[in-house]
Amino acid sequence: TKMVFNKVFIVVQGIFAVSLIAMSFVMEAQYNTSLHRPMYCNIQDKYYVIVSGRQPQPELFDKLEKLPCVKRIGRSVGAPGFVWGMQYGWMGERNFTYWHLQMDTTAFQMLGFEVLKDYKAPLYNSMWFGERAFAALGFSDDDHVFNIPTTSGKDESGQAAGVIRDFPANCSNMGEETNIVISILKEEEVPLPG
Repeated sequence: TKMVFNKVFIVVQGIFAVSLIAMSFVMEAQYNTSLHRPMYCNIQDKYYVIVSGRQPQPELFDKLEKLPCVKRIGRSVGAPGFVWGMQYGWMGERNFTYWHLQMDTTAFQMLGFEVLKDYKAPLYNSMWFGERAFAALGFSDDDHVFNIPTTSGKDESGQAAGVIRDFPANCSNMGEETNIVISILKEEEVPLPG
């Protein structure tokens, strides 16, 4: 019985070791896939700092701008790979949920999103739509005026500034990406998280 027990123990130990090695290969492959997924924007040497609080932090921004490694600062609520939360909107008969980023022109230019269509809309009171969001709303090159009531109670209305390539809104373990909308606001209008 001791010999049988030893043989069973060795077999179980071998199966366990092979399973752990196989899991480590799968995890490594998943990690590399996540690390090298296409972002369709420029996040190289960009840092997203969350400033909590309800009040602007001019001293912080002044000190950051004086650092030799800082070229410019843009303000944004959310960033590619880190969007705060989904919103719900509708347009006519179409209901949809979307990831909503709010940013100033500096942040938009710094991130260098891949623009697929540019409708030359006014800088403010316009939105950039990801490919999926643009299609979900039934927009076309000729008709891209919108009026989207949001859960915040404020109507987002205007015309589509253009279409950008969809980018990952969250970490890779969050599943399939969905509709992405970017509002371009004046620097002082970008809300503070809090």
